[in-house]
Amino acid sequence: AGRAGVGPNTRFMAGNMPAGPEAIGGAIEEATLMPLLRTLLFVPGNKYRMMEKAAGLGADAVVLDLEDAVAPADKESAREQIREALEAIDFGRSKVFVRINALSTPLIGADLQAVIPLRLSGLCVPKTERGAELQCLDHQVAALEGQRVVPVGATGFVAFLETASGDTRRLS
Repeated sequence: AGRAGVGPNTRFMAGNMPAGPEAIGGAIEEATLMPLLRTLLFVPGNKYRMMEKAAGLGADAVVLDLEDAVAPADKESAREQIREALEAIDFGRSKVFVRINALSTPLIGADLQAVIPLRLSGLCVPKTERGAELQCLDHQVAALEGQRVVPVGATGFVAFLETASGDTRRLS
């Protein structure tokens, strides 16, 4: 497991779930409750000027998007621009998340390599269908955190249930 105060399940954020942490299933016994996020502003990861503007709009959370908002040919450029934005832009009180590509794609490794050592509130994990997927992601992220002087467990996860099978399974 991780350092004191960081258990294997503390990176899973469950702030906007009406049923509370128990709704994410048996694979995750407890979740760290985050403040309710009323506004999430999604910004394409390949639009640096839009990221700059988003920083001043006062959203509860800014989500820098590597997934659907970015064409496949622009993914690498988007990773670089997000990296630059996280290093240079002051997002004020807004929490900053990066929506990575789906765990089932070959893009996930490059996404994690690009953003894990940077200051962000967490990762938005799209198209999540099983708790085992999040556990696998947890191991990958923990390994990167350990290599990059980031406290293990510091990078939170917000799982998006976007498919009928993901909703039916409720991450069991």
